[in-house]
Amino acid sequence: MKANRLKAPPATLFRYRPLGELVKRELEAICSSYLYAPRFEQMNDPMEALFDFPGLNDPMGILLPDEFLSASAAILQETTETARTSGLISMSETHLDYPLWAYYGSNFGGMCLEFDTQELVISDRPRDSFLPVPVIYDSNPPPPMTLERLVFSDPMEIVISRLSQKRVEWRHEKEWRYLAGRSGPKFYTDAALKRIYLGPRINPKEKAAIVNAMSNRPVEVNEGSVHRYELKFRCIKESTPWHECERTGAGRFDPSKALSSEKELRAILGDNYESLERKCKELSAHPNVESVDGAYPTNDRSGVRVTATYRLRDNRGDISHHHFFDIDMNPIPY
Repeated sequence: MKANRLKAPPATLFRYRPLGELVKRELEAICSSYLYAPRFEQMNDPMEALFDFPGLNDPMGILLPDEFLSASAAILQETTETARTSGLISMSETHLDYPLWAYYGSNFGGMCLEFDTQELVISDRPRDSFLPVPVIYDSNPPPPMTLERLVFSDPMEIVISRLSQKRVEWRHEKEWRYLAGRSGPKFYTDAALKRIYLGPRINPKEKAAIVNAMSNRPVEVNEGSVHRYELKFRCIKESTPWHECERTGAGRFDPSKALSSEKELRAILGDNYESLERKCKELSAHPNVESVDGAYPTNDRSGVRVTATYRLRDNRGDISHHHFFDIDMNPIPY
């Protein structure tokens, strides 16, 4: 499972959404820049989040007092219930999965959202807990949750592996999952939503509402049409440049303060120091950036860390985020 968790996510992931009767709900979500995380128990697959365990018949039972075994079984049961009621956000590697358009995209009358996975890391959740994990497809269920397995394995790895496994019949979905903890809305930066793909059967009024809602956002809107056995898209609304977008952050950048470690930074970057200043200025144009706070050498002095404060649309307060660059000022992905 560790290899599974370490697999780098794609640069973009896609989320199919219904419209029609649910158009108001979906418009609210993209206008307020959030993804809604339902509970595992609300999924359409009843085999999700499989946590079975032997209970009092655990093989280690012969080595343990009955009281300890009963207490351990109760803890496992509680863990199971917590996992099943936790939230998840499902995405796919492609916007061209036709069954997904039929199942989750209102029979080709809905939309598919394309997200930048690097931007989605910018959230009020700890970075390591909001990275997507790929779903593993298997015809065999995971083994029971025995006490021996818990003793000799990382409990978190066990939980994640069971929350990211499905039967092989679902493999066409090419799914990645954000394990969101509590269910409910998870807010993202406006720049995280890169493109919206509208299905070829979309209602014209709903299309107009979506295009209008994204008029001042860094989001490209594409409309689909059927060409024989293919679904093709054409751009009907270009992405608005950051500096022209509706803002939630003030976009402050004071080089005299943010680059106060100039001497150290020049020693590491050399001629690339000017590129750092340009990067900071570009970052300040991000619609959600309240301020670019500082640039510092990394601990191993192999690059730089730029810290910025972001303001999301959840009105819960600002969040701080670190951006890392190598000595050539290339971004280092998470």
